Amino acid sequence: MPSLTAAIDSMQFKDLTHEIKRTLYMSAKDVVRLGYMLNRVKVGRMYADTYDDFDSYLAEELNIDYTMATRFIRINQKYAKSSEGMEIAEQYEGYSRGLLIEMLNMTPEQEAKVTPDMTVKRAREIKKQDRADRQEVAETVEPEEVATSQPVPVDMPLPGQLDLETNFPEYLPEEPEKEEVIDAEFREIDEPVTSKEIATSQPLSVHGLPITEYPPDSLISTEGCGHKYNCFSCSMECSIRQKERYCGEAPLGNPFACDTMNIIANLRSEIGTQCQFVDQDLAYHRSGDDEPSPCCKDCMNPCRYQCKRAAEKREEERTKKTTIPPNENADAQDEKEIPSDIEGVKCILEEQKKLLDDMLLVDKVESLPKAYVFKQKTIVAALAAMICDLEREEETEGYESWLKLPCKCGDTVYVLPTKENGFSDIIEMECQGFSIGVLGNVANLRPKKGQGKELPKMYQPALSDFGKSVFKSEDAAKRLMKEKEEQDA
Repeated sequence: MPSLTAAIDSMQFKDLTHEIKRTLYMSAKDVVRLGYMLNRVKVGRMYADTYDDFDSYLAEELNIDYTMATRFIRINQKYAKSSEGMEIAEQYEGYSRGLLIEMLNMTPEQEAKVTPDMTVKRAREIKKQDRADRQEVAETVEPEEVATSQPVPVDMPLPGQLDLETNFPEYLPEEPEKEEVIDAEFREIDEPVTSKEIATSQPLSVHGLPITEYPPDSLISTEGCGHKYNCFSCSMECSIRQKERYCGEAPLGNPFACDTMNIIANLRSEIGTQCQFVDQDLAYHRSGDDEPSPCCKDCMNPCRYQCKRAAEKREEERTKKTTIPPNENADAQDEKEIPSDIEGVKCILEEQKKLLDDMLLVDKVESLPKAYVFKQKTIVAALAAMICDLEREEETEGYESWLKLPCKCGDTVYVLPTKENGFSDIIEMECQGFSIGVLGNVANLRPKKGQGKELPKMYQPALSDFGKSVFKSEDAAKRLMKEKEEQDA
């Protein structure tokens, strides 16, 4: 453990934040270590270069609030072996993280009643029962009676004597109101668990969401969390994963798992943050949900851990580049003989549309499950979109024979600031593809991270802008920018 402490103490802010995220939804032992790391970020003000305050760092980077972070820090201070250590004390090793949080505000007597196999609900009942017992004891204590042998107080009225407070209270001046002193104990409020906090009753995913649950009659049963993320496409390390992540080369009809997901620990210890699976900011981010999708075949520096399919894919691509077809005319003749599949898809679409029409007629008379109708509508819409794509491919067939692209997908380009884009400096971007249409041909450029939050997610300059405001070489971009500044001066 001392070596682990030294390793964490030597981490920079970015690496330490990544380790905090990885540890956030692990076991009780990791919660003690999590409190140590959070305290180090807080005390050392390591967040100051990126965030205005500690609360902003917690909310934007870790998706937790200050109260939850404070609980983790207190867990480390209370349950660690030493005051500045990360290893959990032996007497608390069997407890769950929910019990550790619940025991923070317990007295030693209450804590002695809690056992490792106890549920969080039962631990709360112990605190409630203890408070009820103390309240009952306070109510049963009778006030001490005044002994008859004690002397009569001086201010007590004699028999037959009138008393101003008793007989004429309306003539007394009003006394100033006294501030009410509340007799209560300070305790932790049992607030309902939200999605941003670690649930004590059910485990959460690495995204901070519970397991996705569907109604019993639902036709959809995709494993995931929070009705937002699906296990088969998620590349994050998660303690509640219900299904293996699919390989990018797997067919949808017969999917198989991604082998690299099982060796991330080896990649983290040997390759480090140069690997896409460890630092997923390096990985390709899918269009639509913008989630990372790391794959060995996209790695710029293949290592010995690359999967077999990625190695075969690289070899196949290398063979295609070096092999010349023996008879190009014969290949062209074979392609002409392949019939178009648009007509077949149109026939399937007509069948599915007829089925949807029948379902809608039945639904008016006898209500059908909404999920069943929605599924059929989705099938019809997908087939219609497929036909549009196939027709567009036929219309644009042969574009590559006359259109010369200025760069390749994945290339890094440098964009100069112009009046149109409003940039303040040269921006480094990655080419995601090209859009060819009647209104013009543009490149789809994605700004690389770490260059400011005000940049657009996608920048689309015209292909004619390459060599004018978009360059493949950073030196060329800086040289032209310097020339423009001199001309303006």
